[in-house]
Amino acid sequence: MKGGKQMKRIREKGITLIALVITTIVLLILAAVSIATLTGQNGILSRAGEAVEETGRKTAEEKVAVEVLGSYGKDGNIDYDLLNENLKNVEGLTSGLPIIALPKTVVVDGYNVTIDIEGNVEVENENQSSGESEAEAMVLDYGKRVNYISKVDDSLTWRIFYDDENYVYLISSKADGSGTVKNFSLLNYINNYSNGSEDIAHELRYLNQQWFNALEGTSNSNILNRKAVACLMDQNMWSEYKDNEGNAKYAIGSPTLELFMKSYNATSRINSRLHEIKITSCTTIGYTQNTEEGWLSSEYNNGIYNGIDSDWWIASTGPAEGNMLRVDANNECLGVYGISTNLDIRPVVIIPKSDFQYSIIEE
Repeated sequence: MKGGKQMKRIREKGITLIALVITTIVLLILAAVSIATLTGQNGILSRAGEAVEETGRKTAEEKVAVEVLGSYGKDGNIDYDLLNENLKNVEGLTSGLPIIALPKTVVVDGYNVTIDIEGNVEVENENQSSGESEAEAMVLDYGKRVNYISKVDDSLTWRIFYDDENYVYLISSKADGSGTVKNFSLLNYINNYSNGSEDIAHELRYLNQQWFNALEGTSNSNILNRKAVACLMDQNMWSEYKDNEGNAKYAIGSPTLELFMKSYNATSRINSRLHEIKITSCTTIGYTQNTEEGWLSSEYNNGIYNGIDSDWWIASTGPAEGNMLRVDANNECLGVYGISTNLDIRPVVIIPKSDFQYSIIEE
């Protein structure tokens, strides 16, 4: 009798141990299934993360789309000035302004958001995080010095003047910020350009596009203005300002007024400065500016708009025959001088973004 009871207790203990083992196995299986459900490729956490990512992309897209819709002018086309102003209101926008042409990609909340030429907005599927190129962000670095070295003089200072969809533009100066070439005489060179403005390389005409639009359909008589512009935009004459590595595609004697305006007005927007330079009219002879809008702000972006005590030519014509535009450093304005006047020049090199390999020099 006693032995039977002892055996019964042993069987009861055995059953309890087996139950424990089975329970443990079941719990492990349930835990494995739960972990897979949470963390697998199609798990709850993964799907939640994708949902958050998709929400972020759509939110960035909608922020930009709303501002684009409010940026159309009366002519039914996108007004770029209005578009740039509206996009400044987008919370989380970190780069991409100013926009001077479409298509263009801006970065909002870390996402690349592209505005196409028709004003449609689309965000890339991948988070931008580290994908933004240095050249794309260059707009924030106007006036910064880069370690570019020209063939002719390794002591020149080169600063970022402008960038667009295709190129980065660098402007030169002496170490003190003054003109690269002192007392340059246009009269000593312009007779070499018998065809006037026709001597300018066709692919560089976009730098004076408004002026060339005015010239379209007119006879190209050999007036001084056109010869002077041809001289300052002769890429062969200024080729020694290219680098030995062959990264610079073009070199010209001075920035044009239109390039100068784009650079200056871009920094005006970046720095929330209301003052901008504008052209009031353009003829076959040259550009006319509103005098009040021709004055330069005291904010010079490290001298890329006017050097220290250095008046220098602009590769664009003035409003009358025989004169050219120039930067007056002393009076802080854009003005007009006769071609017979000797002024400094500040060559510009034009580098494709794909070949721009230069870094900022901290000063």
